[in-house]
Amino acid sequence: MRGVPFRMPPAHPFNPLSSLRLLCALGPTLDQARIAASFVFGQGRDPSTPDGLQALGIELGVANAAELASEAKATLRQNTDEAIARGVWGVPTFDVGGELFWGDDSLPMLVDFLKYPALFETGDMARLKMLPTGRRGSRPSVSEPTVVRPRQRRRCRRPQRPAD
Repeated sequence: MRGVPFRMPPAHPFNPLSSLRLLCALGPTLDQARIAASFVFGQGRDPSTPDGLQALGIELGVANAAELASEAKATLRQNTDEAIARGVWGVPTFDVGGELFWGDDSLPMLVDFLKYPALFETGDMARLKMLPTGRRGSRPSVSEPTVVRPRQRRRCRRPQRPAD
């Protein structure tokens, strides 16, 4: 994909909290975010296990990854609350001058906005700001715990091979 190595981690989705907390503790820089993304989706490694988090920490240049992650719990919560309050919907979301661009498919529009910001103030592009939201998924309240239920997998029968 786009010349970037891609390998799925051993389980997906996985619990990203410890790795997100680690990144919050570090800042992070763009290079650190790239290292973390490469660790998970380039190398296909799992940062949700203690060993995986330690390995990610080593790649990020820190020896005490679990300790740093534990200390940054409140920072991640604050960042999450702020993102929800601003209307951030998913990943990736880019904020350019208060305009939010969400999703990989919006990257060409983001590039156009950066090159020609006046374009977004005319015609149908200006009308985008006035359109109602078609549908929003329901989100739990930030202050309420979320109940996560395991996904149920459907069992499929294998097709029968015709007799020779």
